[in-house]
Amino acid sequence: LVIDPTAKPIAGTGFLPLTVGADVPAGGIRFGELGYQREARASYQDFLEARSSGVLPEGIRFQVSFPTPFAVIWRFMTEHRRDEVLAAYERAMLGEIERICRSIPHRDLAIQWDVCIEMMVWDGRWPPIPSFPGMEAAFAAMFRRLSAVVPGDVELGLHLCYGDLDGKHFIDPLDAGKMVSLANLIAALGFRFRYTWRKSGILLTHVGLIILLLGELLTGLWQEDFHLALNEGETRNYAESFRRHELALIDE
Repeated sequence: LVIDPTAKPIAGTGFLPLTVGADVPAGGIRFGELGYQREARASYQDFLEARSSGVLPEGIRFQVSFPTPFAVIWRFMTEHRRDEVLAAYERAMLGEIERICRSIPHRDLAIQWDVCIEMMVWDGRWPPIPSFPGMEAAFAAMFRRLSAVVPGDVELGLHLCYGDLDGKHFIDPLDAGKMVSLANLIAALGFRFRYTWRKSGILLTHVGLIILLLGELLTGLWQEDFHLALNEGETRNYAESFRRHELALIDE
């Protein structure tokens, strides 16, 4: 990657964006070791020492946090071959996670993706990186890949935020609505949810809601509403409908 001297500096940073060098052939972009696995293994030894000495309690996990590949590449490159660079960097990042999961016991491990730049794009109010057509499908596919690499017995977290540059958000959220909608998109993928007895409450809640809605539907389709008005001492052998009206002619 080389600096693109013809591009404008990246807003808020003063950095010039990068581009792919003219001598790099198609399919020739590769990233080597990113360093996450190497640093995680060293930090894990400190974690073990702190836990064995009682500084950290038993049962706590060692968390390794990653920026998403999208966050690393998207804002800092020109559009020229950016998708190719992003795909190559994502492969390298996922490789780091695979190696971490092989070198640290799963019972001790938690992986977190820090989702900031995607949050800005999803919000759509940050001028440096606006929303783009097909964003929902692109993010859904991306989060599926990023989560699928984490084994099921490793805790997985996704941290949605509006940034913390110099102690400030890139933009302040109007409310939590955009974060909730992005969280719903991620949750809708559903591949990390495993039915266990510990989640039986969630299952019972949803089953109860389904039964409630189904009962309301069947009641609305089949119920009949009538009323029976009686004065004191009066008897009747019929009821009157609220919705059905009948004109009766009696020949006396």
